Amino acid sequence: MTDKSTEPASYKAASENDLKKLKIDVGFVGQLIGSKPSAPSNIAAIFILLLLIPGIVDLFCKSQLEPERYWAIISPLLTLALGYIFGKNSGS
Repeated sequence: MTDKSTEPASYKAASENDLKKLKIDVGFVGQLIGSKPSAPSNIAAIFILLLLIPGIVDLFCKSQLEPERYWAIISPLLTLALGYIFGKNSGS
């Protein structure tokens, strides 16, 4: 392990410049969802959360839509998103 106090100041400045450049390259939205390689997985994860949160709330709160009907609607969407996340690297 290297001690940060023993690293040269130029190395620290270079890494700070790289970080600033990366933040500029990805922009505001990129900072929220990630850079190009990780963005699709992050968007799929956000999609899953946006489907799960109302589904869990619907289980405990009375609503016009029955919980079974809601889960019947979102289950295929959840499995689609999970299949994308876990299956995208196993292709040819």
